[in-house]
Amino acid sequence: MAAESGGHYADPFFAFLMVYNAVKGNYEVSTDGFYDMVFPYMYVASPEDYANYAEYFTGEELPYYADEIVNLAGMSYDDLAAACAALSVEDVVARHAK
Repeated sequence: MAAESGGHYADPFFAFLMVYNAVKGNYEVSTDGFYDMVFPYMYVASPEDYANYAEYFTGEELPYYADEIVNLAGMSYDDLAAACAALSVEDVVARHAK
């Protein structure tokens, strides 16, 4: 899901990963609650930040490489929630600079 929803790439992407894991049977089925993941708000504080946001969140580049998506798809709910909370423009730029 390479699109924005409510202004955030993370909204549909992490929701998709949660549904994927539920369908695959990777998450325990709750009978008295639900999984709740707080999506990060993408802050941009400079023209450079906005250019990086535009490149990795709305352009041809995506915030995660294919191997990273495979890794995310296999994470527990808690690990996926931590990865979601860590997503930021700075995080993406740092990972893509490697």
